[in-house]
Amino acid sequence: MSYLPNPVIDVTVMNPAILERRSGAWVNGDNNPFTSALSLTSVGRHYIDIHVQTSMVQGQPALPNDGGPTDRLEWGSAGSLETASENLLPHHGFTRFFRADIINQPSHICEGDWFLGGAANQYIERGRRPRRMTGYLTHYEEIWEHIPVQPVRTGTTNLSIVLIVCTRTARGMVIRTAHVCQGILRVNDEVTVERWCWKPRGSPSSRSGSWERVLRLGRLYLPCHLAMEAERWPLRKGSRLEFDNLAWHVEEVDAFIWGAPGHYLTWTVDRDLPGLFELHMWS
Repeated sequence: MSYLPNPVIDVTVMNPAILERRSGAWVNGDNNPFTSALSLTSVGRHYIDIHVQTSMVQGQPALPNDGGPTDRLEWGSAGSLETASENLLPHHGFTRFFRADIINQPSHICEGDWFLGGAANQYIERGRRPRRMTGYLTHYEEIWEHIPVQPVRTGTTNLSIVLIVCTRTARGMVIRTAHVCQGILRVNDEVTVERWCWKPRGSPSSRSGSWERVLRLGRLYLPCHLAMEAERWPLRKGSRLEFDNLAWHVEEVDAFIWGAPGHYLTWTVDRDLPGLFELHMWS
């Protein structure tokens, strides 16, 4: 793939967002089009990025969903987004993915630039990250597309939820952005990833529906249900919840109203003070 250098954009102003990869290639020419890649970012700039090989075998589901081996997990990372403004031209919008690759060593960092794509709501990412097949940092180029959010049960308001666990032997994160939820957890050398989507009944704006798991690899427990059922659970920022002897911390409980990519009305949800919101306009 080759594109003219479009203006560099600051990916941190795109949060919250649901981004789906449309194509990608390594600089040496290797290309695996049979990959499902979805990246979620929260209001507070946390992110989860999961790439899984899809099956082309007739009669088999495209994505693994039975918690089997993680051989088909190409890439899994979680962390926070930050722009290094000290970089001079031409890459003034440099974006670094901190606390990146949960699958590899903590010192591994994925970093890249984001450019405006040729189509509406599309972006080009050029950067480098550890390649699982080799373990070496390798340059890549990918095309991502914004996925419009769908409200869940609430009509127009969307939730942004983040849960984090970080101990000597375990690291993980769960993010829900509107109608999509992803989780990733590593305990010692064992890894589990999940992806869930809200499926409305009837029209896309229907308040009735259910959450459906569309991806699972590994056998560890991920508390995705807490984020998915946040409209019903008394979930509060700063709370601590324990599952399988792991203490998960509620890092974010925010709400937002969808606008054009990069334009959102967001506010912090405080369960103790209903109706009192801290307003932010992202532009």
